[in-house]
Amino acid sequence: MGATVAGVSLLLSREFLLLVTTAIIITSPLAWFLANSWLQNFGYRTALDGWVLVEAGAAALLLVTVGFQAFRVASVNPLKVLREDQAGRSNELISPMVLHNGFDLVTFTGDNYLLIESLVDESRREGFGFVQRTIEEWTSGANRFSRTGEGLWGLVSGTELIGIGGLNVDPFIQDPGTGRVRHLYIRREYRRKGCATILMNTIIGQAKPHFHILRLFTDNPAAAALYERLGFEHLPGYKVSHLLYSLQGP
Repeated sequence: MGATVAGVSLLLSREFLLLVTTAIIITSPLAWFLANSWLQNFGYRTALDGWVLVEAGAAALLLVTVGFQAFRVASVNPLKVLREDQAGRSNELISPMVLHNGFDLVTFTGDNYLLIESLVDESRREGFGFVQRTIEEWTSGANRFSRTGEGLWGLVSGTELIGIGGLNVDPFIQDPGTGRVRHLYIRREYRRKGCATILMNTIIGQAKPHFHILRLFTDNPAAAALYERLGFEHLPGYKVSHLLYSLQGP
C-alpha cells in the first residue's frame, strides 16, 4: 500500500534479527569455551576453527531464512491479505471492507496497523508528525483505539493506502460520553476527491451509538471548512476547535 518491499521486509525482520544476533553474540563464547574444554581431554586434538566456521554458517543460514520469509510476506498484496483476513473473521467485531466510490474502507487491527507506515514519509514532509505517532502509540500500547466506541480506519485505492482517520474517547476531558476525531490524514494527490468525507462519515457513524458529543482540533482552514460542512460548530477552547452536538438525537 505504498511501502516498498525492502522497507516492509526490514520492518518485519528487524526485531527477530536483533534477538538472533544478540543470542549468537552471547552464546558464541560459551560454545567455544565448552568445546575447547572438552578437547583438552585428548592428547591429540584438532583446532577449534571448524566449530567457529560451522556456527557462522548456521547463523548465516538462519539470517537468510528469516530474510526470505520476510521478503515473501512483504511481497504479498496487502489489500488481498486484508480482504481475506476480514472475510475470515466476519463474525468478530471487525468491520468488513466496504466499497465507497471506488475506494475500500479497512479497519486497522494489531495485525495490519503497520501498513500506516506507507503514509509516514509524505506526512512528515508536510510537517505532520501524528501519522508516525499513531504507529508509535499503537506499538507501545498507549493508544490502540480499543475502548468502547473507538476505532481506526484506512481508505484504500487499489493496493495503496491513501488515508487514515480515528475515533477515541476524548482524553482531554473527564467525560466518557465525549468522542474525539483523531489523526485524520489524506495523501495529497487524493485530496478534494471526497476521501476525507468518507472517513469522517465513518467516524461520525461509529460515534453515534457511543458518544453524545464529538470534538476535534484543527488550525487548518481547509480542514475547518470540511468539518463545518459536516455539521461541526467552530467553538474554540482548550484542545478543541470544533464540536458536533446531539450525536444520539433528542
